[in-house]
Amino acid sequence: MSSALPPAFGFRTFRPLIVALLVAGAAATAAAQERFPLTRAAPDDVFLCVAGRHNPDRAVIDQAWGEVFSELGKSGAIEEVWSLISGGLSAGDRVAANRTRARIEKLLSGVDWGGLMRQEWAAFGRIHFPKFGDFVLLSRMDKDGAKKNYDGLKAILEEIRSRAPDALELQSTKPQNAVLTTLRLSGEDSALKLTAGYRDDIVIVALGDDLLNDCLALLADKSEKPRLVESSRYRKAFEGLPEARDGLEYFDGVRLFTPLKKGFSDIRKELLESSDNEGAAALRAAIELIDAFAIVDHSASTTRTEGMRTFSDERVMLTADAKKSSAYRILVREDGIENFDKYIPTEARSFNVSQGVAWRELYSWCRDFFRKNVPEGEEVVERFDALQAELGFDVDRDLFAWLSGPSISFEVKTSNPLMGSEWVSMFAVSDMDLARDKIRAALDKINAKAGRAMGAMGGMGGGNAETSLIVSTPTKIAGKSGFHTIQLQLPMMMMMGGEFEPVWGVCDGYFFVGTSKRIVEKCLETASGKHDSIRAAKRFKEEGLMPKSDAGQRLTDISFTDLSDLSEGLQQMLSTVGMVGGMVGMAAGMNPDAAVDPQGMKIINAISSIAGKLVPAAGKLNFFQSSSQYTTFDGKAWHVRSVWNYRKPPARPAAPADNDDDWGDDWGNEDAKPKKDAGGAPGEN
Repeated sequence: MSSALPPAFGFRTFRPLIVALLVAGAAATAAAQERFPLTRAAPDDVFLCVAGRHNPDRAVIDQAWGEVFSELGKSGAIEEVWSLISGGLSAGDRVAANRTRARIEKLLSGVDWGGLMRQEWAAFGRIHFPKFGDFVLLSRMDKDGAKKNYDGLKAILEEIRSRAPDALELQSTKPQNAVLTTLRLSGEDSALKLTAGYRDDIVIVALGDDLLNDCLALLADKSEKPRLVESSRYRKAFEGLPEARDGLEYFDGVRLFTPLKKGFSDIRKELLESSDNEGAAALRAAIELIDAFAIVDHSASTTRTEGMRTFSDERVMLTADAKKSSAYRILVREDGIENFDKYIPTEARSFNVSQGVAWRELYSWCRDFFRKNVPEGEEVVERFDALQAELGFDVDRDLFAWLSGPSISFEVKTSNPLMGSEWVSMFAVSDMDLARDKIRAALDKINAKAGRAMGAMGGMGGGNAETSLIVSTPTKIAGKSGFHTIQLQLPMMMMMGGEFEPVWGVCDGYFFVGTSKRIVEKCLETASGKHDSIRAAKRFKEEGLMPKSDAGQRLTDISFTDLSDLSEGLQQMLSTVGMVGGMVGMAAGMNPDAAVDPQGMKIINAISSIAGKLVPAAGKLNFFQSSSQYTTFDGKAWHVRSVWNYRKPPARPAAPADNDDDWGDDWGNEDAKPKKDAGGAPGEN
């Protein structure tokens, strides 16, 4: 049959391009194998392959993490936890417990746990019924280090065996030039085996032995099994992804879910034959979950660090028949996000825009799943419906009938002394009139129930059962109606006056909830073009990821998170926990007649003390700057791109930030601003 194309457009014309693409793909795979050579030990039937290696570009980040763990070790929090655990023991038991703890600490100190991940490592997983899943971890270090860590791991296995010498046994073998010690059940060929070993400069840890034997044979180049990294499926999964410098991940949904489903089906058949209907029902539920949500054919991701930025790129490929599944109908929307920044002002410190999920579809699926697969599921659903009727609220009719999937949220720094930030959350609605009616009805029901409760207590309103807990007053914002201010009729809220007056409203196809009129007004002014959006923010340009307008790709979510005050926020939270615990203890001591649970107070005091001791370690997390991510969908796969931005930890504690409308950190101060590393200038997305 003749070609429809003229000879000039035949194979010869495209051969150079085809060859170039093949060479490029092979070169990328070869580069990955050279950078992560331990992945060559994985056979091509694993469902999981994860690998990592040392990257000199992460030196500052790794050092900062090291200081965090060092501070944790010095905090004394572990001692506090141990005191809480052993405090209830008798004197004799406490001595025995302390002896056991000392033994465990000595055994653990014989292994350089951090060193297992310091140079290069790879982990693989494989499922094969009726045995347990097999997992293998390989870690490369120098030969002396490998032998020393093996000795430490072997000592741990020997200790475990000594605790149950009649039930457990140790087996030593030397296959493929490796030295292995395996802990297994005595007297049978148990599928449950735990192995520690080493081969030259590689430390080996494994659960099960089939995958381990395959990996050792591949390491020795004495296996006829094909390697995962040389399979066309694996290579194709990584095509087009940036080069992995820190690590890579490969997940094969077919290799996981197919044997799982077959194994569950075989076992279910046996249970039915033995009249074990409950066990069979549980496996039927597991099979139903796989059928509904196992829509991932495979996924691949790479990570790399450039200067003070760590990038991750991932592609999640769906199965060919994914559209027929419940998960697809719940998770995938045909339309994409247009103008993600429309409502987000330039002052936003953090934001998230998402297509969300089909809530009504998810709710319907959950009800059907319970009815068909959960023991007495029909009765469970009926009791839930009865509870809804008693409360006067139907999840489907009163919420999901108008609540759509997409959502928008952001927060800005505020000068309000009572709040660190102000925020707006928006939820897309399918019917604005219905949404308003249902929200008003919900507020009325809350007020009715709260009013009766307060009246019964003889509280506010002089015991009037009609007292409203929530006063919702109509108002306009940015010239638009449909909004209401909210006043909570509680003494604490009333003392705050106008410092806290949240709003709600239905407008522009969204249900709005915000902490104040002014922040919602800024949101609406941004949407109308009267105020700059987040696209104009200097920091988002430098640290955030801007979606590319690739043909056929539709945006499904995008976010930016300010992490510059992460350590400060954690310190405040831990300090608050410690303070509250102290206040509880003080209150109990001031009221000797109160019924106090001694054990409960001991736990509260311990939690308070632990929280206080963790404050310095939380302060060491001051090297985070921000994170950003976006996801697109092309009809066949999700494409996820993310970045973590770091900064060099300040030499001294940062001074409290001024209350202004900036980002709430020192980014605008050129003297304090972290210098751009030549390895990855912010903004190069």
